[in-house]
Amino acid sequence: MLFAVEVDGDSMNLLLPEGGWAAVDPDSRALYEMKVYLISNGEGDATIKRYRNNPARFEPVSNNTDHQTIFMHEHEIRVIGRIVSYGNDQGL
Repeated sequence: MLFAVEVDGDSMNLLLPEGGWAAVDPDSRALYEMKVYLISNGEGDATIKRYRNNPARFEPVSNNTDHQTIFMHEHEIRVIGRIVSYGNDQGL
């Protein structure tokens, strides 16, 4: 069953503006190049990033260069699900 999370922060602001929402499909955890995922680290913190392979990593899509790429071989990562839609509540 899909669920939504609020986009908080600017690490994906070129795709997902802060303050909007992203729909997550928890049944879609297989990793595909250039798809966007909600992931968690070993400490329970969650973030949204784009998957890239060779080497396997999750990248921010942001104009803020403070955000760093997360390399899978360097960090404990759990894929929560793939982002399948996004939007905002403006005008509702």
